[in-house]
Amino acid sequence: MNCFAGLVAYVLSVPYSIGYTVLSTANDYSLPSVRLSRGLGPAVEAALPSISLAVSEASLSFLNDAQSSDRLVADLQGSVGESAWPITGFTYIAIRTGTTHFSRGQSCASRLQTVLFWKWFFQSSLVLGLEAANGFASLPVAVRDALLSRILRDVKCRGQPVYSLDPLRPLVGWSSAALRSLFVDSLSPAYAEKTGRRPTQLSQSCCSYGFSRAVESAIAAVQNVSRFDDEDWPSFGLLPSRAVPESSASTHLLLPLFQVAYVAILSLCGATVEEESACGFDGEAQFKLSPHVLALLLDEQITRWDDARLVALNPWLASTRAHNQSESVVVVGEAVDSETMSALMRCLAPYKSDLRLAAFRPGGAGVVQSSDKRVRSYVLGSKNAIGITPFVSAFNSRLSVAAMQLSDHSDGAVNPSPASIAACASTHTGQDSSGGRDGTAAIGDGTRGCYPLSDTVALFMRRSFSGAACAQRSGGGKSTAEQLAQLAAWLHGEEARQALSHYAALPAINASVTEALLSSITCDGISILAPPSPPPACPVGLVR
Repeated sequence: MNCFAGLVAYVLSVPYSIGYTVLSTANDYSLPSVRLSRGLGPAVEAALPSISLAVSEASLSFLNDAQSSDRLVADLQGSVGESAWPITGFTYIAIRTGTTHFSRGQSCASRLQTVLFWKWFFQSSLVLGLEAANGFASLPVAVRDALLSRILRDVKCRGQPVYSLDPLRPLVGWSSAALRSLFVDSLSPAYAEKTGRRPTQLSQSCCSYGFSRAVESAIAAVQNVSRFDDEDWPSFGLLPSRAVPESSASTHLLLPLFQVAYVAILSLCGATVEEESACGFDGEAQFKLSPHVLALLLDEQITRWDDARLVALNPWLASTRAHNQSESVVVVGEAVDSETMSALMRCLAPYKSDLRLAAFRPGGAGVVQSSDKRVRSYVLGSKNAIGITPFVSAFNSRLSVAAMQLSDHSDGAVNPSPASIAACASTHTGQDSSGGRDGTAAIGDGTRGCYPLSDTVALFMRRSFSGAACAQRSGGGKSTAEQLAQLAAWLHGEEARQALSHYAALPAINASVTEALLSSITCDGISILAPPSPPPACPVGLVR
């Protein structure tokens, strides 16, 4: 519906008339428009560039209050830029943040779908194209990220953030784009080649290998760590092993699959500097951190580049050529409740037990981005930023990756690499002497060349199934439990491990032990992958 149709018709039919409409309508009807000037300044035309400038101006004040204000509003009047269009306004949405009672047809699930829609809206390139085509200026990336962070955090159902109810979120979120790429780009094509079946719904789920909907639901049932408070363990999932409580050991296997790590990235010269000498950064110098110093940075207990604890690890920082010491360190990362930052907190806990990630909480000075890709992009454009992201094999050549040493004063440091990350995984699998969990992969302390901020992604698998999970599907199809067990076996087979090796370090696990553990998964007390052999058939005419 075009609310300006009558006005447009009048202006088109009445000579010398002047009307007021939105830019998209003027463009649709090819209407000429006036230009505005401020005093002796240049005349400004209503177009996407001038509107974007006005929006960007307003966004600066908006971001200063984005984490604390209840209502995220900004006034676009009074823009000072000569090239900014002065008659510009925001389009707002109103979202109820808390719900305890529902009207007919409403539920927590419907509120989740609303949140997922706005997540798609703020992240989709399709939306950006539609906005431009219809004469709307897109919000700056920093504003979109701030808005999305507030929506994911504040929209609740019965007191719980509804985004935490998304069953697919932990599967694609905790190691962000790196883990999603691992499954979508590598494992699923390998499965498709093996079976001749194309994976389905890859845009929604990283683990849709053409299995039944029941199995896809079971795979997606992995919940975030808060679900473990209820001891409501999922049947199947891929989790960081540090996140799995020991109390599930009697009911679930934990089989190491691959190693990941979290790294600090920086670009002291920024992306715009053509030569290293332009900012005085010594290209031969190696930036070092310790887990403790990194934790202090994330808690805003270190805020300047000339802090003695940073300089002790990096003596070259003391040189005024190396850096402008009056500038503050800007820390960049995903939201505090993201899976990436939650995993990082678990890695840093041994080095700072009271870690809060204060820089990324309300009132903190940290820059929150919605994905590791955006963290890298922000750091690349800033000469003062340190970003936190999962380790991936190909960083931008202008980004430096901090080496990590165990203490604030020790000599030597470990660079993150597939070899140093793999060194963190124990080769021990099976029941240990202290009665610990089957299939654990302990994290090393760095003494064997292990990069200390590492974690193991493990297959979390129920040991025994019964009832409906063991029942064959209609048409004689395999049961949910049987398909899950076969998927677990495939993930630990040679084909999947070859695919995994392109993305992550693999722990050295004894194949025979893994096979024995997988064979211990049962349906109604009988091994799924290694069922007992049937008794030999009796010859005709004989009765046993």
